[in-house]
Parts: sequence; C-alpha cells; structure tokens
Amino acid sequence: MVERLTLLLVVFALMLGGTACPVADDDDSTSDDDDDVAPDDDDVAPDDDDTAPDDADTVPDDDDTAPDDDDTAGPVPCSSLGGIVLSMSSSVGVGICGMPWTDQGVVFNTNPYAAPTCPQPCAAFNAGPAFWLAPAELFADLLGVSCTVSSVEVDLTEVGSPGLTTVSLTDPTGAPLGSATSTMYGVLETVTVSTSGQGAVLSIQSCEALISEVRLY
Repeated sequence: MVERLTLLLVVFALMLGGTACPVADDDDSTSDDDDDVAPDDDDVAPDDDDTAPDDADTVPDDDDTAPDDDDTAGPVPCSSLGGIVLSMSSSVGVGICGMPWTDQGVVFNTNPYAAPTCPQPCAAFNAGPAFWLAPAELFADLLGVSCTVSSVEVDLTEVGSPGLTTVSLTDPTGAPLGSATSTMYGVLETVTVSTSGQGAVLSIQSCEALISEVRLY
C-alpha cells in the first residue's frame, strides 16, 4: 500500500514537472498569433499585436508598439498634414511659356492652349503675387510631394469671361479624375476638384486668368 502511494506521488510529481513553458524565440506565422513574449518574433499576421522589440513584419495595419517596428503603411493624405499651400509668387522671373519652376517639390510649367474662343499664341508670365495665363495651360507634376493628393483648390480671377478657365486632375496613368470650371468674372474665386484617386498632374487651362494660389489636400 505504501509502495503504491509512493508510486502515485512520483507520477503526480512528474506530471507537474512536465508542464510546457512559453517559447522564448517563437517565430511562427499563424494568422491569429498574438503572443508578446517572443524576443525575435517575425510573423506576418495581419492582426499581430505583439510587443516584440525587433519585430520586422511589413503588415500595413500592424498595431504593435515596438519602438523599431518597420512596417510600411504607405504615404499619408496631404489633408492629414494640413495641406500644402503653393503661392504663385514663387514664379518670379518666369516670363515666357515653357519656362518651369519648382515650389515645395511641385514642378510647374506652361503649354500653349488653343481654343476657338482664344486662338492667340501662348502667353504666360509672373504678375507679382499671381501668375497670368493669356492664353496658356499651367500644369503641375504633383508626384514630387511626400503625401497623396486627393483634392485641389485653385484661387483665380477670370479675366476673359465666366467658364473659360478649367481646372483638372489626372492620376499617375494619365486617366482623368475630375475637373471644374470658373463661374465668376472679375473677382477672386476658388475652383475645387476632389477625387477618390491619387492626383498626379494638375492642369489649369485658360484664355485669360490670374492664378493666385494652389492648395493641395
């Protein structure tokens, strides 16, 4: 009887001693892994919420708090940064069509704009705080900015007649995203183009208008 009791105690002790401990260097890739004890955890689970100090996954919606986490969430919208304000005063010295200038990573240039209502040769030049199109197309490459452009506001004064200035956006492939035209004459107005895509090129075509400011959001 004593021997049987002793044997049972030994078996019970072995069972207690054999309990598994947490793995110290777990590197599994299970989709619902949420452990936080792995010092070198490198899984790529989309719902990973570990706190490994050397986590190196690249999941854009990773919500861990690792100080050196290197996931890549992509560029942020310009609107979340408060927007980018481009003043036409940066065009000082530009006096002819085809003469580029750069402001905050945005490259501006001008092209001839031929329309039935304004068949004159291209004319585009700095006019103090504004830029004069008479007639011309002012276009801007927006891919040089560090954020994603989804909306543009253009402050302009129509000098020809209402509806003769068009603002448009195209995406990186050249596909049109949206456009809007002027509606007033002789007074400063804001023409807005908004889109759900990524604006890559801004175009302003006009028979005769003063462009005062461009804002990217």
